[in-house]
Amino acid sequence: MRTLAIILAIVAQAAALGWVVLERETVLRSGSVVYLRTAPVDPRDVFRGDYVRLSYDINRISRALADATLREQKDREAVRVYASLAVDANGIARVTALLAQPPADGLYLRGYTARDWQLQASDQEIAVKFGIEKLFVEQGAGLAIEARRGTRDGWQTPMEVAVTVGDNGIGVIREHRWASIATRLEVLNPPQDAARNNLPSPQLRFSIRNDANTPLALVNPGNDCGLSLWPVDGQAFAMLTDECSDVVANATDVVTLAPGEIYAREIDTADPRWHIRMTDDTKQTYSGELGKLNGWQRFRLIYRSPVNAEALSSAATPVWIGTLSSAAFSNRGRVD
Repeated sequence: MRTLAIILAIVAQAAALGWVVLERETVLRSGSVVYLRTAPVDPRDVFRGDYVRLSYDINRISRALADATLREQKDREAVRVYASLAVDANGIARVTALLAQPPADGLYLRGYTARDWQLQASDQEIAVKFGIEKLFVEQGAGLAIEARRGTRDGWQTPMEVAVTVGDNGIGVIREHRWASIATRLEVLNPPQDAARNNLPSPQLRFSIRNDANTPLALVNPGNDCGLSLWPVDGQAFAMLTDECSDVVANATDVVTLAPGEIYAREIDTADPRWHIRMTDDTKQTYSGELGKLNGWQRFRLIYRSPVNAEALSSAATPVWIGTLSSAAFSNRGRVD
């Protein structure tokens, strides 16, 4: 009887594995192909063996896009969710809604909520994994991919991963390509003693480079309202000012970049425009500039094309649509 039980267990495992393989092969043959942009390199997410760890823009989804059931959930892991997708002219997918049940129609990815050291939720966002966070590669190819993706203190090129999405929401990685745009973050006033508190707030230079063979345009309205600040580790967070909330971009906000040209913005986070409210390491709510924040907190600068950016595009110079993230940096002025 024991031998029979072992045989049946082996058969069951083999059948389950076979079903998974068959299911993914079916998706690859008949599903719809979209591209998902990856976030910048995190030095802790290095090449491991025969795969590269990936983090996508859509791994963090605004709570404003979630249905009422999901918005009310706090800190729950492994809750099944369904992300409705819209695809732009370049095949790049973005999330339009996050649902507790499969949508009645349209393309969607099936995932689950997550909260771990690599991906944490916040009051503003819901962290989601979709089972496509590893790109398996041939032996030796991973190091070349990491080199192309860039380093934390140099230029970083987002990878755009081709994912086939099935009618059941399952995603399967097919291949990847490289984005036509790269970013770099520099701290202009690196601290001499990062161990103490009350350091000068970081002064940053965020650069965006056109790596395409043709011109493209960015849109940055108002007081750098095309840029925003965001915490990496999921703390409760808000900007103290909302001067960018009602800004509408117009033609004078369009910046045209020739191939190889760089658009750089210098940001002094001591300026009230960049002051924040968040919970620090002592569990106290802090309001003010980054350098006065207790403990070690990480942030990114985010470029996000305005909602009306596409209307400002032209055939000769298309506006780049999407989100670009800087490398992570700390309130103590270290690029992480």
